Amino acid sequence: MLKNAEINPKELEFIQIVEDLVHTRCKVKDSIDWRSDTIGASKQTNPRFNVVIEDQKISKFAIAGARLTEFPEFKGIFDHLKSFYIIKCSLEDVPKSLLSLKNLTHLDLSYNDLNDIPNSIEKLSNLVEINLSHNSLLTIPKGILTLLYKGSLKKISIKANPIDFIPQNYPNLDKIISSYQKEALNKAEAEVLAHLELITGEKIHRVHHRGILNGYYLQNKTITWLRLFSPNLKTLPKNIANLKNLKTLNLAGEPPQEEQGFAGRRSGLQSLPSTIGSLLNLRWLYLSKSMLESVPKELGNLTNLQQLYLSDNLLEELPDSLKNLDSLQYFYIQKNRLKEIPKWISNLSHLQKLDLSHNRIIRIPEEFSNLRDLTTLSLEYNFIQELPKSISTLPNLLHMKLSNNTLTSESLDALYDLTTLISLDISYNSDISYLAENVGNLTHLELLDLEGNQFISIPTSIWRLKQLKQLNLANNPWSEEDQELVHRDLEYILEYCRRKANIHVFFSHAVEDFEKHNLIEIITFLEAQPEIYEVMYCERDLTGNIDQFMRDNVPKSNLLLFFATKKSVFDSIDCKTELELARENDIEIIPIKTAEVNWEDLSKVGLNRELGREFNQNLDIFKEELYDYLKKFKRNINLFEKDRAKIDKVKFTLQNELIRILNSPKAEEYIQNNYDTIMEEISKNKTTNKKYKAKVLNAFKKLMELDES
Repeated sequence: MLKNAEINPKELEFIQIVEDLVHTRCKVKDSIDWRSDTIGASKQTNPRFNVVIEDQKISKFAIAGARLTEFPEFKGIFDHLKSFYIIKCSLEDVPKSLLSLKNLTHLDLSYNDLNDIPNSIEKLSNLVEINLSHNSLLTIPKGILTLLYKGSLKKISIKANPIDFIPQNYPNLDKIISSYQKEALNKAEAEVLAHLELITGEKIHRVHHRGILNGYYLQNKTITWLRLFSPNLKTLPKNIANLKNLKTLNLAGEPPQEEQGFAGRRSGLQSLPSTIGSLLNLRWLYLSKSMLESVPKELGNLTNLQQLYLSDNLLEELPDSLKNLDSLQYFYIQKNRLKEIPKWISNLSHLQKLDLSHNRIIRIPEEFSNLRDLTTLSLEYNFIQELPKSISTLPNLLHMKLSNNTLTSESLDALYDLTTLISLDISYNSDISYLAENVGNLTHLELLDLEGNQFISIPTSIWRLKQLKQLNLANNPWSEEDQELVHRDLEYILEYCRRKANIHVFFSHAVEDFEKHNLIEIITFLEAQPEIYEVMYCERDLTGNIDQFMRDNVPKSNLLLFFATKKSVFDSIDCKTELELARENDIEIIPIKTAEVNWEDLSKVGLNRELGREFNQNLDIFKEELYDYLKKFKRNINLFEKDRAKIDKVKFTLQNELIRILNSPKAEEYIQNNYDTIMEEISKNKTTNKKYKAKVLNAFKKLMELDES
């Protein structure tokens, strides 16, 4: 079609060169009525190339959607060109030949990558309209200003450029300022809104509520609240400092709405002018979901700032000047590219909420201990390998998130002193396989998330978390036994953990019996068992103050094993003291009777056979039997809650005594000889429940009489 057009051969040759560059054929149109914003927003990738021919000359030249980082030379070819459009073509420089188009009246270079316009553009003296929107211009080019001063240029679009200053003679500026002054604004504040309107291409409306994306709120005829969301807003004008009474500035992107399936939209904000540091009355600053790679050091001048939102940007570091924000309470910096937490963050002594999640942080500085008011700390999705001891001194911390890091079980020690914690999330740290016993110190914990770790068994020490309401155990390589438990209700799991929890044992014995009976072998065996945390015995501190050792360690124990020999029962002051300490502190006592004494001897020192064991010289057999008994004892008697232990002890004693009687030779002989009679008497389906119980008790009574005979 173009080949048949009667045009200048030079123009035709140039068109063919451009066709090869943009990989599409040029089409002749009667007119070109392209809307640059429609083209810019379109996802269409096919390039468009159109021209308009008047009097056998190309008068309009338009390309859109191609990739033209450079444009071929065309000086002296287009003598009659009036309109020149290169839209959304990744253009990085203005074609030099463009400056030779003396008859040009309309120029559209929108949606490109231009960061400068040559001053010589002022030579285009017939230019009436120019569109430079959606580029990377930092200032309005001097050549454009010259055309404005001369009065030839009537319409200009500079929206969506990071321009922070608009000259006074800018087209329609006075008119726009006046429109804002009609809203009872002073001129200085009206100028700010006028500049914002020009660089965003959107009217800034006065609002009476604060739930919209673009608007300002007046209080006592001054702007105190400003919300701006626009992909066209790349920076703020320098005169933002005119908003002296501004308390809230919200430039954040549009938040997601999960219920509607809306992911939110990012703000176009790329930079901030240093003059933002003059907004000394600012309390709340929202800059989230933007394109910021840095923030100006002058932000540190905002000493009245209480909440700062910098999340979801491109920040790799923060200026040291932010240490001066000593009124800051909420600081959100998640979803950035921070590799370290600045030490100066410890200066923010009034900080209550700190979110550093979704960064690239490896370590937490020791200086964190200065954040005495901190209640919420979010550090999930980082590369943190260990926690500093100082973190344990945060006295008001309620919520802590550490999921998706590289923490190990050993690195969690500092957490166990955070006794104020209400929620703790350590999910998806691939090297966490156990929790230390003192996790039970977190007595206010209501939520504990252990999902996605390497736990094989449920940490038994969590039974002490009496306020726990939510426990997440999913996606761990559980043992067969625990796999069945993780789906049970929380109350059942905690009781199971209590029954299996590690206990502290004190082994009371006469010193001379230690080697004589090779007690160290029993102690060592017990300490190696999963339900025994430690076994304390006096030989661990023979060189120290033995009385103090006993007074320090017996009360801390859950159970006292008393190794009963003639020496320990009748002639050991230390053993006597240990028994007294156990009774004073309601510590359960299990006597181990040797052949040197009988149960009557033990009863003289308040010990009885119902809870006791008899020592077997074959240690391999005895230590296994002893541990089995201790497991049974601790699972039936709550050794951690002394009031409950008293009830459990009575039940356990009665149960053991009944089992002992039933298993005695006399009982077995009686049952064998009287089987039919006994079964007839206790057959439940032949009598009422009350009569049934009476018959069962009568059967036990006969067995007890046999046991005493």
